[in-house]
Amino acid sequence: MYGAFQLCNRFNQPVQIPDSVENLRHTFDTCSSLNSSIQIGNSVKYMSLTFNGCTNLNQPIQIPNSVTSLYHTFGECTSLNQNI
Repeated sequence: MYGAFQLCNRFNQPVQIPDSVENLRHTFDTCSSLNSSIQIGNSVKYMSLTFNGCTNLNQPIQIPNSVTSLYHTFGECTSLNQNI
C-alpha cells in the first residue's frame, strides 16, 4: 500500500488495513482531511511517513508490535491528541 492515498486531501473514510499488508510507507501522506477510525493489521512492518501531514487526524491508533520503522509517521499531525 506504499503511497496508495498520498496527497488525497479530501479522503476521510474509516480505514481497516488487513493483516496481509506489511508496508504502509507514505500511505496517507498529506491527507489533510483524514480524521476517521483507523485499524492497522498485525503484519505491518513499515510505517515511515504514513500519516505525515495529516493535520486533522485526531483518532486513537494502535501500532502493532510488528512495526520496525516509524520515522516521521505522525509528522505535522498538529491536531493529534490521542493515545498511540
